[in-house]
Amino acid sequence: MKGITKAAKQANGRSQACATCPLNRSRGVCLPEIQRVCSDSFVEGFKKGVKWLQKQQENNC
Repeated sequence: MKGITKAAKQANGRSQACATCPLNRSRGVCLPEIQRVCSDSFVEGFKKGVKWLQKQQENNC
């Protein structure tokens, strides 16, 4: 699972668009706490997506 977490963290830096975040619209700058929550959410979602894809591939074999 460590490899998946590392890949998710690397993808997070390229994939998150803070400019379109609804929490960011009023301030213009994200607070570090919000950035951490968004990053953690992205990583968890990425890992869940990988697990789902692996199960789908197992079922098709």
